[in-house]
Amino acid sequence: MDFSGSAPPPGGKIGTAEREQMMDQVKSQLAIANAQDLLQKMSDKCFKKCVTKPGTSLDNSEQ
Repeated sequence: MDFSGSAPPPGGKIGTAEREQMMDQVKSQLAIANAQDLLQKMSDKCFKKCVTKPGTSLDNSEQ
């Protein structure tokens, strides 16, 4: 997978700067994915705690 938007150099070898840039991008993507996962888990737990009887509307305590 090419993260830089350009083709790899002939022979498939990349330089140190390119490797570091790719690693930084992968780390950023992993951090975003982890944050999204955490937010989803928190939302699920909060919903289950607050909305005890799902229905067509929320009662006062659920709002």
